[in-house]
Amino acid sequence: MQSLEYLHTVEGIVWLCVCVVMGFAMTALAYLIINRIPAKWLCDYNETPSEELLSGKRISYLPTAPVVSVLVSAALVMCRLQFNKGFDVLFLMMALVIMCCLLIAISDLKYQIIPDQFTVALGVFGLLLSLYDIIRGFGFFHHGWWSPLAGAAMGAAAMIGIDLLAMVIYHREGMGFGDVKLFAAIGLLTGFPGTIYTLILSVLTATVFFVAIIVISKIRSSGEEQPQQQTDANNTVIAESDAQQDAQKEKQPDNDDTTPDSGEPENIEAGNNNENEETGDTPQEKGFGSYLAFGPYIAAALIVYLALYDQIGALVGMYLDLFK
Repeated sequence: MQSLEYLHTVEGIVWLCVCVVMGFAMTALAYLIINRIPAKWLCDYNETPSEELLSGKRISYLPTAPVVSVLVSAALVMCRLQFNKGFDVLFLMMALVIMCCLLIAISDLKYQIIPDQFTVALGVFGLLLSLYDIIRGFGFFHHGWWSPLAGAAMGAAAMIGIDLLAMVIYHREGMGFGDVKLFAAIGLLTGFPGTIYTLILSVLTATVFFVAIIVISKIRSSGEEQPQQQTDANNTVIAESDAQQDAQKEKQPDNDDTTPDSGEPENIEAGNNNENEETGDTPQEKGFGSYLAFGPYIAAALIVYLALYDQIGALVGMYLDLFK
């Protein structure tokens, strides 16, 4: 209610416009940074950059950037509504944190890597925000000097635990070390118990995304059934026509002239090509399923945690009241 009243003030309207402008400007800057940073930042250690990375045209502004701009603007508006009591420094630091999260999400989605430079920047901004929160005595994220350290240790331990569990069950890595460093940096900001909330939000965000992918894939597969049925019908008609032609040839007298069967080598060659196509692994098949880009969901969870800080706190309070 207090947040809604803030929107009816002159200051609230001005900040609403500022947040919208900042959202579009931050998104445009993030896309520009991804296209301009050194190519090695988006490669694994000792990996040679590809031609696409060296070209400097890694990601285009359209069509995704306008949608991302709206989401970032909405997150900034919500952050301002959560912290609208003159905490301009706190809000600006949150904007920097959201900017780092946006860069991390784009790079991990596009290239399956989280540059250390982005993680370090997020950790620095998060630590500065935490120190400002502790020194000023706001108590939004931390209630003691130990909270940032506990949050960083808890975040890193959670990612390492998930990785070890995946290795035991699936005999493969579940999380990259970039995710471990990312959650440690987030823990410096969220502290305890904020790191736990962020971890839960990241899992929920990933779950919602995968459910949406499943639903979309089923819708697409159902839409392809009708063209497939039409294709089968056409094949049936063609097969009947071929059968009629064969029957007519059998009625005609046989010719003594023989011609060499020149199609056999071609069939053999075609069969070999088909075999290679069936057994050969394309780059997409080799990489499919080998890496889960969990970084975007972690970054999105942190943004949601900042934007819905009061609402999450209220829900947790209602849940804890059930045990009293």
